[in-house]
Amino acid sequence: MNRLQKSGSKTAFGLIDYDNGNNHESSVISILGNKKRYSIENYILDPIFIAFFILREIENKKLEFGFDDYDKITNFQKIGKEKLQNIVDKIIIKIEPNISNLYNSEIVSYRTLNDYIIKVPIWYFKTKGHILEEIILKSIYDLRGFMEKNSICPTITKKVVNIIPEFIALDLLKTFEELEYK
Repeated sequence: MNRLQKSGSKTAFGLIDYDNGNNHESSVISILGNKKRYSIENYILDPIFIAFFILREIENKKLEFGFDDYDKITNFQKIGKEKLQNIVDKIIIKIEPNISNLYNSEIVSYRTLNDYIIKVPIWYFKTKGHILEEIILKSIYDLRGFMEKNSICPTITKKVVNIIPEFIALDLLKTFEELEYK
């Protein structure tokens, strides 16, 4: 990036994962999500998106995670803030036994674009993205059938994130807004 800038480019900017502090911001490089999550995978594997993926693709598991019979991906707007938090909590409870007890269990909050405030343990954001994915796939085995190129992330992006972007974390949007003004 610095070479491009030095050569006179005014429009070349970089966006990198946080990787727990292994990367540094500069006038031309921004860190994804303002250092809130380890990597892009931690955004794609957001428990809200895991929940809606289950609702959309694994109908026989939706009751287990707190959805009702009448809940559908087409009426997700009717799922209130409290109910969604309960669903997220059930996903965390399902995953947590497979997380090493060395992880910090401090609870953090984040806001979505549609103004939901969701609470999760900080380990969900600070675990390396590919390790988090492995733990999710081990914990919610039915997700394995939806992998593309050895990852569930492309499928979740296509089938959930692109359909309900209002549940994207606000700090992700802020990164792109900051890039716009660099």
